[in-house]
Parts: sequence; structure tokens; C-alpha cells
Amino acid sequence: MEFYIDEKQRKKSGRILKIKIYGGIIVFILLLAGVFYAVVYSPLFHITRTKVDCTLTNAEEAQIYPNKEKLISDLKIFFVGQSKITGFLGENNILIWNNNVGDFLKQNPQIINLSIEKNYFNREVKINFQKREQFGVWCEKKQLTINNQQLTTNDKQRSIVNGQLSIVNNCWWFDKNGVAFERAPKTEGEMIYKVDDFSERQLTIGDKVIKEDLFANLLRIFNILEQSDLNVRTLQIKDLSLQETIIEPVNVLMPKIYFSLRFDPVFTMPAIQAIKEYGLSKIEYVDFRVENRAYYKIK
Repeated sequence: MEFYIDEKQRKKSGRILKIKIYGGIIVFILLLAGVFYAVVYSPLFHITRTKVDCTLTNAEEAQIYPNKEKLISDLKIFFVGQSKITGFLGENNILIWNNNVGDFLKQNPQIINLSIEKNYFNREVKINFQKREQFGVWCEKKQLTINNQQLTTNDKQRSIVNGQLSIVNNCWWFDKNGVAFERAPKTEGEMIYKVDDFSERQLTIGDKVIKEDLFANLLRIFNILEQSDLNVRTLQIKDLSLQETIIEPVNVLMPKIYFSLRFDPVFTMPAIQAIKEYGLSKIEYVDFRVENRAYYKIK
């Protein structure tokens, strides 16, 4: 048995199918337009409030919080620049804010941790960050031997000791991880931990001041000095290849003390106590550059 479809009926069915197809396309386009408008132009995804939360003490927060607007501004620039899409959406769109901040931390080494929390209902963004803590100051210095000449001081701090001219180029704050993260004042005295580096290296923000294993022993040396009550917090590095550090006498009552950065200085503590009992002013120098050995010279 054969069935025949009326030509009019066939054309009608074709028109209905086309209407359904075109209608579906129009509905899809309208939905896309609605989503596009909601994301880009409507206030639905526009941030109403940005908060900054810093994991510091009250005193430190009081110091850093005046700069919170700069942190927000820097993050806006960072997120907008991540792609063409984020640039099109704009800095005030909550969708562009995310926790992919590895590159931002590299650009801002003074911040050790940073995370973004988003509240879509209230359209709020919360920035949680932790600033690197200042442990000590690392100063790049240059030392020259001079004769009796008249010297002028310009933009660099200079000091003359026993015919040696010390020129301070740059000083950097470093944390307990050994990262130089921001410029520091050129200081004198023994109020803070300090390393005078005469190796003529040029550090930049974000650099490790020395290798991690050497830095770990540097921290231990500072700890030994603190426990021994020598009232000294400044170390000198003359040549990094020697992997050693020196305490220069701050007065005639102190000897010069040599430490190695290659091994744990824990063995030096009893020797320092013994030398203190003998009399520091009677000693010219003490040498701890051989592990588990202490050498000294009497004046």
C-alpha cells in the first residue's frame, strides 16, 4: 500500500519546522543577550564593597592599613590584565576576582600570602593577605682603603674606620625565609639584626639574600649572639665564596669573632661563655670556622 502526502500539507510542515528552528535560534540569542547584559551591564555582578584583612598585630595593621587602597588598586590592575575577557568585564566585576595570584605575589614579594573571598549575594570581595615580617636589614657595602684625603658625602652613606672607607649602596629588609622584600633605612648601631655584605652583589626585591642552607646557619648565629648577651647584632660578609661571617669589634672590649656558615654553630655557645668568663677585652680574636673547634688569640 502506498501513501501520498498532499503538497500543501508538506509545505505547511516545512514552514512549521522552519518556524521552530528560527524561533529556537531567536530564543537562544535572546538568552545570550540577557546573560551578556546581566554579566556586563547590570549591577548583578558589580562589586559593592571591597574589604582588606591583614594577619598582623594591631601595631603592624595600623602601619599597613593606610596602604590598603593601593593594594586594592594593584589587584584591580592585575586581574583586568589577565586576559581580554577580564579586561572587557572591567575591574568592578566580581567574576574577574580569583585566587590565581601567583604572579601577583612574585611582583609584590612584601606579601607572603594572599587569598580572595567572594560573597555573590552581597556582591562583596574580601582580600586576605599576610605581609612578610621584617627580621633584619641586609646592606650592600663597598670598602676602600684610603689615605688622608678630604672626602665629600653625596647620596650614599659613608663611614671611615682605621683607614677603610665603607660606602653603603642599598639596604633591604629580609624575613626569616631570607627574602629581600623592600628597601630599608641605612642604619647604625645594634638595635636590629643586620648584615653588612661587602661581596659587591646587587640584590633586587624578591631575591634570596644567600642560599637557604647558609641562611639557616646565619639565623642560628644571630640566635647564639642573642643568648650569649654580647649586645651585638651586626654581622659582616666579606666574600660569599668563603661561606663565613665576621663580627667586627664594636669597641675595644670586644674581640673579632669568625663564624662559618657551612655548619650549625651550636657548639660555639659554651666557648663564648668561657671566653666571657676569661675576659673579652683580653682576646684579640676568636675563630669558629672549623666545626667543633674554637681558636683564639690573646692580646
